[in-house]
Amino acid sequence: MHKKATAKQLECLALGRLACIGRPSPFKGVPRTPEDRVKISQAKKGKPLTLAHREALSLAKKGKPIKHFVENRAEVSRKMGLAFKGKPQPNLRGPNHWNWQGGKTAANAQVRNSLGMKQWRRAVFERDDYTCQICHERGGRLVADHIKPFSLFPELRLELSNGRTLCKECDIKHSGTYAGKAIQAFMNKQLVLVN
Repeated sequence: MHKKATAKQLECLALGRLACIGRPSPFKGVPRTPEDRVKISQAKKGKPLTLAHREALSLAKKGKPIKHFVENRAEVSRKMGLAFKGKPQPNLRGPNHWNWQGGKTAANAQVRNSLGMKQWRRAVFERDDYTCQICHERGGRLVADHIKPFSLFPELRLELSNGRTLCKECDIKHSGTYAGKAIQAFMNKQLVLVN
């Protein structure tokens, strides 16, 4: 169902393109046929846009959300999350990240939030089959615990053999390294390190 051309549109077509300068396009409001769309697309392919044209397109789109993302936000977010899950994204680290504030993060926080630490944590969980090594309960709130304390043995921080999976409750009750216990025990020379 295409609209029929108006008398004015037919007149412009009959007189030629130059006769219509300064007037609205004779095709305004008339939908293009699929064949016409293909022809126009083919004619424009390979022709670079001028800088002014690119800026005009950019201004026209600013402030307007992309319809597909707005209507399918949950689905798009789910797919994006699955696509990037567990994969390092070096283009979003350090000065390239949108929230970079000049490197003011403490060295301890940098190590604890590093990609290497995330990979170590996942490797410990997978090796222990996501099972607490004290109460043998599978799943729940799990912690990748350093057997030899993180703060006292920096060379063993990312060593897989220095990690074990504990549930949160066992970490609090039984771990010799929870909440600064390791430093207190080390100061008192009571720390017994388990291999």
